[in-house]
Amino acid sequence: MPESEASTRWIDTLARTLLVGASAPFAELTRVADSAREAETALGIARRWAASAEAPSLLAPTRMDRIDLATWVLAHVDARQLEQRTAMALDPIRSPQLRETLAVYLAAEQSIARTAEQLFVHPNTVRYRLGRIEAAIGAPIASAFAVANLTLALHADLIGRLASGPEPATGSRAE
Repeated sequence: MPESEASTRWIDTLARTLLVGASAPFAELTRVADSAREAETALGIARRWAASAEAPSLLAPTRMDRIDLATWVLAHVDARQLEQRTAMALDPIRSPQLRETLAVYLAAEQSIARTAEQLFVHPNTVRYRLGRIEAAIGAPIASAFAVANLTLALHADLIGRLASGPEPATGSRAE
């Protein structure tokens, strides 16, 4: 359907009680088949996010025209291969405590203070754990490639945490 205030309200109303995946808005009938596939993809994304969220009812509708690049890419790869690659990326971080720290750290926009607050630990404990993660993965946690790979590996969990927790703070992450 074309984008309008009414269509947006309708989708938002549905999302209060249902898991919603929507294609990009369209007006041409020739786009129906492509848009149906897009909506199915969006619903699949919504399902993965809901499975990771503490409170799935807080998830907004998943609209394909509003998702980020990482989400789009992850939605278009073979699920089995993605699961294998994710396991390989996270394998060096075997400790559940370190994985939890990493997920909270990434969801907290790499803020040591916010991570410590959410985990109820001292900021030095977060720094120590991040050092152990760096040793395990063999790369600095500040490395763009390390952050990209770990973010992709933990993507659904991060979305779930963001949906369940407080809004991310704005500003710098320097600490």
